[in-house]
Amino acid sequence: MSARSLATVSILAGVPLAMGACVLLGWWLGSLLDGALHTDIAFQILIPPLFIAASLRETILLLRRSPSGPG
Repeated sequence: MSARSLATVSILAGVPLAMGACVLLGWWLGSLLDGALHTDIAFQILIPPLFIAASLRETILLLRRSPSGPG
């Protein structure tokens, strides 16, 4: 396996980690805010989409950074 292939695999391995971490972090932060502000599930519904958008942005940046990616 060439060095370029290993670099591509190592960069692209971060994609599912970034997406999963952003979704879980958004849900966790929403549940903390719901508990602190005594709301039902308002922030658990509102915050995760913001973090999903951040994970999509991070995915695009990782794909651009990969040696065999677009651009």
